[in-house]
Amino acid sequence: MARADAMLRSEQTPPLRPVRLGPADVVVERKSDGSILMRSPHALMPYPPSVTTWLDHWATKAPECVFRA
Repeated sequence: MARADAMLRSEQTPPLRPVRLGPADVVVERKSDGSILMRSPHALMPYPPSVTTWLDHWATKAPECVFRA
C-alpha cells in the first residue's frame, strides 16, 4: 500500500526545476537586548532597481507570453 501511495504522489507532483541558491553561511550578531541579527557575508549580485524593470524587459522580449492568468 505504501508503494501505491508513493506512486500516486509522484504522479501528482509537478516537475521541479533545480534552483541555484546562494551560500548558506551567515554572520550572527547577538545584541545585549536579546535580539539576534543575521546577515550574509556575501555581496548581492547586480539586480534591477525595481520589479517593473523585469516586466518591461519581458514584455519587450516575449510579448506573446502570459504574465498573469
